Amino acid sequence: MGTRIHKTIGWGLNNIQVKDLDIVDSRINTDFFKSEDYWNKEGDIEGFFQWIKDNREECEQIIKEVEPNRWTGDRGREEEYRSDIGITLAFWERAKRTNSSAVIHDAEYGMGEVLLFSPANEPDFCRYDDIIDYYEANAQMENHIKMLTSSCGIYPYLGMVHLPGAPNFGKEKYRYVYNPSEYNQMVGAWSPTMKPLLTGDMLEYFKKYYRPTIPSVIILHAYWLNIFNDFKKTIQELRPMIYTYWG
Repeated sequence: MGTRIHKTIGWGLNNIQVKDLDIVDSRINTDFFKSEDYWNKEGDIEGFFQWIKDNREECEQIIKEVEPNRWTGDRGREEEYRSDIGITLAFWERAKRTNSSAVIHDAEYGMGEVLLFSPANEPDFCRYDDIIDYYEANAQMENHIKMLTSSCGIYPYLGMVHLPGAPNFGKEKYRYVYNPSEYNQMVGAWSPTMKPLLTGDMLEYFKKYYRPTIPSVIILHAYWLNIFNDFKKTIQELRPMIYTYWG
């Protein structure tokens, strides 16, 4: 009965411009996205992870440019980036299978304005033909998304990072990365009864110039697929969400 319901969690855009079922968004490399070459490459998950293995230093640099403020640990950022590549590959090896629906855009049956990247090394992030999902939806064939920004990401990829290139807030001292509980308490998202720890311009600054961290596997997959015309700019717009659609 649930053979058409899809549920996927990942990081994506929810404002893609579409006309006659085709993407017409200036951010997207539309000619390549519609080509057979793209679909062959998108389906080659093993080729993607092999590219990471063969180009680890390049991949470290790509992640570093997208999230230069992700870590502040004692080990030093260079070692953290190297370690993260290893974890990304280990998750893939551990799964023994891949998320075959790692990039989702369905303008015909889904929501054309949604372009979603789900971690290719997390098969459990994508579900199809689940009878429980079907009955939870009450058999209503309504496509929808739920933004997970207040969750500060999706476990285990959690945290709020300072947007690269964002202006500094005067001489105030603040960190460039916060865990979910810290950040939500600071901006008043921890509890309906708890006031934000920050006030005034500083509160608005934290709401505007921090975003949920983006997993390395998502950053690298979007780069490898060459989906964005301006990768460095558009990758910063991805936000965590859960997407339900009837394909």
